[in-house]
Amino acid sequence: MVSAIFWEIVAFAVFGALSFAFHDRQDQPLIRRDFILDAIYFLAGLLVYTQFLGWLFAHVSPPAAVRIVGRWPLWVQAVVLLVVYDGLQYGLHRWFHGAWFWPYHAVHHSAEEIDILTGNRNHPLNFLLGVGAPTALLLLVGFSPEAFAVLAPINFVMACLVHANLNWTYGPFRYVISSPMFHRWHHAIVAGSQSRNYAPNFPVWDLMFGSFYMPVGEKPLAYGAPEVPGHFIGQLIHPFRRSNA
Repeated sequence: MVSAIFWEIVAFAVFGALSFAFHDRQDQPLIRRDFILDAIYFLAGLLVYTQFLGWLFAHVSPPAAVRIVGRWPLWVQAVVLLVVYDGLQYGLHRWFHGAWFWPYHAVHHSAEEIDILTGNRNHPLNFLLGVGAPTALLLLVGFSPEAFAVLAPINFVMACLVHANLNWTYGPFRYVISSPMFHRWHHAIVAGSQSRNYAPNFPVWDLMFGSFYMPVGEKPLAYGAPEVPGHFIGQLIHPFRRSNA
């Protein structure tokens, strides 16, 4: 938990300063109107989600037959885990945009102003399936908790970076690393764009499966999921109310 707090603070400080200096949307204040809502999600993540992941690391272990993965050098585990985890999350993210799971994932898309805190806005079931499930699976495959400890800072930093109020595209490297503009198109209210750019870190997955979308010289102008309530409790119960409609 201490490591999570440290990396969150570092990422917020760095990308908060960059967003202030090189903001994409000039009309978006640094402390936006949903700041308190997303701060609640951030605190809930630190108090609940990190404890849940800690429990997984302490109690989920691979069968003896696959423990060879845990004997790989740590750097090998970390590199393989980074790629495999990203691929799993790409696939799960596409699933989240299907009819059944969208009411849960729409909570994340409900932000009308995107910044470094937006990455924390996730329904608990979205976190359980999108982060908890692949983590448990890869622990069972044999990756060590130490490899996840190497991966965690990268994911914290990337979650802040891709949601930052920046117009960065990385030019020719747009196909290599996910950029703020790459992910902004995913959040945009534009026909078809929310069905694109699913990859957390590596757009190669979107290129491979035909979901890459970054029109040159254009940028999205509006974001959100209008059907989702604008307050914390309403967002928690929204998927269940939709399911019963």
